[in-house]
Amino acid sequence: MKAKKAFDSHTTKIVIAEDELLVRVGLKSIIPWEKYNLELVSEFFNGDELLQYIRKYPPHILLLDIKLPGSSGLDILKIIHDENLPIQVIVISSWDDCYTMKQAMQLGAYEYIHKPQMTSTQLLEMILKIQAQLLHDNIRSNSRICKDKNSLIDFNIENWLSVKCANSFVLIYFTVHKNDKMENITTQKTVTSFIQEFISAKKEISLVSYMQNGCTLSVFSNDVSEHNFLKKISLLTNTLNANFKRFFNAKSIYGISKTCNADVSFQQALDQAQQAYASHFFSEKIYSYYSDSQIVSNCVEHSQFQELLKKIHMAFQQRNLENILMLIDQFQLAVPSEINNNKEELLYLIGTFLYEMADNQFSFYNDCTHELEKCGTFREVMNLFRCIIQGWYDKPLDKESHSTAFQIKNYVDKNYYSDISLIALSEELHLTSSYISRLFKKEFGINLFEYITEVRIQSAKDLLKSTDFKIYEIAERIGFKSTINFNYAFKRITGISPSKYRDN
Repeated sequence: MKAKKAFDSHTTKIVIAEDELLVRVGLKSIIPWEKYNLELVSEFFNGDELLQYIRKYPPHILLLDIKLPGSSGLDILKIIHDENLPIQVIVISSWDDCYTMKQAMQLGAYEYIHKPQMTSTQLLEMILKIQAQLLHDNIRSNSRICKDKNSLIDFNIENWLSVKCANSFVLIYFTVHKNDKMENITTQKTVTSFIQEFISAKKEISLVSYMQNGCTLSVFSNDVSEHNFLKKISLLTNTLNANFKRFFNAKSIYGISKTCNADVSFQQALDQAQQAYASHFFSEKIYSYYSDSQIVSNCVEHSQFQELLKKIHMAFQQRNLENILMLIDQFQLAVPSEINNNKEELLYLIGTFLYEMADNQFSFYNDCTHELEKCGTFREVMNLFRCIIQGWYDKPLDKESHSTAFQIKNYVDKNYYSDISLIALSEELHLTSSYISRLFKKEFGINLFEYITEVRIQSAKDLLKSTDFKIYEIAERIGFKSTINFNYAFKRITGISPSKYRDN
């Protein structure tokens, strides 16, 4: 076993478990790991040693052979499954029998690859698919809008009990931010000190809790008039907002629960206040009140959004900026009011799109999602989304990408007469097919297969003028599988048929 450096959170960690030395060497060399933000942290030939390691340092992905000395691959899969270890397993085996494959998949293997048929492109695309899913899960778990039920830093039980003794109460959840940035301006101590000073003479108001991202005030009343009570709430939030502007030059945002009676729990009222607060993302209102009409689904219907994002992606590949920006406008208009409390879902969709657009570049994705999470409103998110797209569109290729684009072009120029496919190019250059297509289009402004066709037609023109080969022979020589397709492509590009071109 050869162990490498310790884990960090910025790369996808991969472990290889294979008892054949030549296969291990091959697996290490067929993929440009660093290019795709992948890190090969360890390699093993013994199942028992592997098991000890992954229990202590579970990698993101395990490339696992079935036949290992000590614990077998199936034994290890069962332990990963039973102990719920957070590892995605790609089984790579010489065994091609259905029984072994079925066992592996039942034990939770992500995929089963037969060694003799394995290609570097197949393996890389499988790994990148897992990597993308891990990053998507990360967007969901790290989104700021997610409610953390355990995030209370301070909960004043005495104040809460005094609230419960009243006829009715309201919870106000609020945050204070630097100007227009959704960044908290101060520490817990500064905020709580200011609020405690502000409410010290107001017996009906209590600071019930301070959360990691905001404060919760309770306002209780024995007044039978709800109208008067709500007027008092409005005056309180307006005064607080004015004071934060005056003393901190900061803005504050408020979510206000329904008027609750003593039967309502703190968590129920807090959920209402936070849901009202979250609606600011779309409404941009400073004060948002929870009401029955605001109870909305936590699920977003992704189909419409995903379809628009696919169109944006296609327009991006075609280098059509005007169409891209038009589609982003459509995307913005398509967002229904039903997702008032789903900033998380929106960022998930956009983050997923940006990660794929940037060819799995983690640093770019990380920077973008960090900035998107700072946005306080839907409008700000969409404006930033436009800027990111336009910036990426206008970004010049780096030296490595520029060189790779010319490698692709040179390969086509030398092999245009053969059956060129994206799979063949992927194998030759150790790049994913989607990356090859995007890179070529960005460098040369033409679709890769359109370029291949143009090179073939130029060669056909030369052969038509300089040889007596028959039309079908020329078609075969330059890589066309049928004379019909050749005739169609030739006329589309030159405006005349091959026979007329030869006669002229």
